[in-house]
Amino acid sequence: MKLTKEKLWELKEMYENPFNDVKDIADKFNMDVQQLYNFAHRKGFVRGTLQEYGYQKCSTCKKILEANSENFYVNKNYKNGFGYECKPCARKRRMKKYYTNKGEKNE
Repeated sequence: MKLTKEKLWELKEMYENPFNDVKDIADKFNMDVQQLYNFAHRKGFVRGTLQEYGYQKCSTCKKILEANSENFYVNKNYKNGFGYECKPCARKRRMKKYYTNKGEKNE
């Protein structure tokens, strides 16, 4: 695949930004996702991480939220200092576990 210098720079900028969807980038440059990955790897492009921009993705609902104590519980065991679930998802999981165990104890 042959790209002009400007198109190559645009591809690099889009690929390294973690907020851009890889499928959308591949469609814009008329290639499939696997071709994009191979091309980017050969050129030495590296996908950025959300943590570099101060964001984190909830592992349950997959929402991208700002990594702070308003959205995630503080957990010093993790590299960035926050848990892997957003607060609403963590609450749902704990409440489900609580009511499940409460029913078992009463029997």
